[in-house]
Amino acid sequence: MAVEVKSFILPSFAYEFHAVLGQYLNYQTFMEIQEPDRTLYLAVARNIYDKFFVDEATQLIVDKFKINLIIFDTQTKMVETWILK
Repeated sequence: MAVEVKSFILPSFAYEFHAVLGQYLNYQTFMEIQEPDRTLYLAVARNIYDKFFVDEATQLIVDKFKINLIIFDTQTKMVETWILK
């Protein structure tokens, strides 16, 4: 398993999501070649997930590109949900 943690602190979620998506797809592509047994996850805070990742357009992209997610609580630093696509 490999985890890419993103905080989404820029004012524009769309702008940052585009950058994160490109980075995730690059990592995913190279991991498929170099370490095919590992699974890549994008880790995001619960508040970010609840605000942006439930959006229909964002979900469409997450589903289309099979972005695996880990949703965590920023206070406890505990994983709340694993979503494997």
